[in-house]
Amino acid sequence: MKSKLVYSNLYDFRLWGLDKLHPFDAKKFSRAWASLQAAIPNLNDYVLTPEAPVTDETLRLAHTAGYLETLKTSSAIANVIEVKVARLLPSKILISNLLDPIRLATQGTLLAAEYAVKNQALVMNLGGGFHHAFADHGEGFCFFADAALAIKKLRHDLSLTSSDLVAMIDLDAHRGNGFESFFAGDEHVAIFDMYNFQVYPGMHRSLLACAQKG
Repeated sequence: MKSKLVYSNLYDFRLWGLDKLHPFDAKKFSRAWASLQAAIPNLNDYVLTPEAPVTDETLRLAHTAGYLETLKTSSAIANVIEVKVARLLPSKILISNLLDPIRLATQGTLLAAEYAVKNQALVMNLGGGFHHAFADHGEGFCFFADAALAIKKLRHDLSLTSSDLVAMIDLDAHRGNGFESFFAGDEHVAIFDMYNFQVYPGMHRSLLACAQKG
């Protein structure tokens, strides 16, 4: 059975009400899983589960060591999730209840990409999609650039060459400003991004310039 779904019941965030201060749904992964289970009785037959969170060594293929080091502090984590009161919580609590699930979901994206390329299969990770993360900082509840990291790791492992064409189709309501920052000028990564330009982070500056001229 080639088609696979990557998922772990540890993807959800545990924020004790902090998620009420931000529109991000901390339980959306398990909600999506429950909906799929109701529709597909044998869903477990399709599932792959990441065994461990992504390591710093792998994350450094996309992120600076300095940025990863800042994520040991409550203030840096609070900045990324845009919830100032989170600065008051011990960093260990934020890391175990927020960053660890995100690291696992990021590993899920890597697992999905690697399995898909190796087996020429259709694979989807039910977590991830952190397209506002940059190499040196995170934004919009996105800490790690999982999709960009997957491309970079596949290239690093020689599962993809730098000339293999990769298509990024982003249908989130917000523009994937983080993802596009990794591949600006890379003619072998084609980006199709459909988003609401009236909300964060707005329209890309090149498109905005064209709109103003028009």
